[in-house]
Formats: sequence, structure tokens, C-alpha cells
Amino acid sequence: MDVLNGRLLFLFFFAWSASAVAKDAVPTRAADPFHCDAHSCPMPGQGAYPHLIVGRFDAAASASQSAQLFAAMRAHHLWQGLPAGAGDFQQNLQPVSILLLDGAALVVLMTQEEFRVAPPHAGDLVRYSPHRGDFEMPPEDPKARTYWAVDGCVAVVCRKQDRSCFGRYLAGVFRTRDGAALSPYTFRPLEGARAIDPDSLLPRDAR
Repeated sequence: MDVLNGRLLFLFFFAWSASAVAKDAVPTRAADPFHCDAHSCPMPGQGAYPHLIVGRFDAAASASQSAQLFAAMRAHHLWQGLPAGAGDFQQNLQPVSILLLDGAALVVLMTQEEFRVAPPHAGDLVRYSPHRGDFEMPPEDPKARTYWAVDGCVAVVCRKQDRSCFGRYLAGVFRTRDGAALSPYTFRPLEGARAIDPDSLLPRDAR
């Protein structure tokens, strides 16, 4: 291999590696869903996860898991718009994981304030939504705006013990604008899958 081709191959590999980490997060089956390694992290590299998620609440990251996640994302040259201190990150944001029907987990961020006020518990049915609509405008404070840009809203839909409630909803990943069911791995619409109303979360064909 000559020098020019070697450099081109290196640049291609570097660009591929960066894009592999920076793309939308896909579900993980790792024992620690919040762990980053040299090749990938469970979080979107830019912005908040853009789709609706309906699934069972799995876990909230511990302080050490949150610090490791933040440090690893920064080491991957991601989240560069956030303040550099892990302490600020942990004070403002709470990483949480949500289980899908196939047992894999998606990791998203919610505010510490929301987590304290209405904490989800393992087994609850929850909904994650990115910020959307005119009523969810970014905060004026520049620092708060940087965190707002990467988090979303996680709300409890049904408590774990309310089995009748669970039967009203469909679990999965859904397109925010119209509720179409998406593959959490390819982000393409699932042929023949039922859509939901993105506001009520109920199936569109529900009566």
C-alpha cells in the first residue's frame, strides 16, 4: 500500500468511526446500558433522541455511571456544547434506560428536576418525547439551553401494578410527527405495524 492510499484509508476509517458514534443511538443489550467503549456510546452524538419511545422503565444511571458516560462522550468529541464539568452534567441531567419489547434498552436524558418530582420506577410504562411544539420553547439562559438541547421528557404512563392500563398502549419507537412505528435499529417505518397518536399515545385504530 502506498503512502497516499494509506492516508486515504486512515481518513476514511476515522470518518467512519466518528459517524458510527455520532449517529442516533440504537438499542443496547449491555449489562450496563450507560457504558461507553472505544467504538460506540448509547447516546445520540448530537441533540436529543428524536423519536417517541413507549416502553418499560429500566433504570436510572448512578452518579458513577453518569460521570463515566459524560467523560466518554466528551472523549469521543461529542457533547462539546455542554459545560465541561461532569458535576454540572449530573446536577442538571439524569440518564435513564427504557426497555423495548425485544429486551434491548434505549438510553435517553431527562432533567434532574423532572426525575425528582415524578420519578419513574422499574417496570413502569413510560413515554419519552423530544421537545416539540410551540409550548416547549428553549430556555433563555445560555447554559440551561445547552442541556435542553440534548434532553427530553420522560413521563410515567402506567405504574407497574396497573395491568389494565398497560393494555391500552403499544410499546415501541414511533415517529414524532405522525406516530408511525419505526424500527429502533434502522429508524425506518415498520411495514404493517400499528401507528399511535403522538399526543395521546393511544393506537390510531383504537375505539
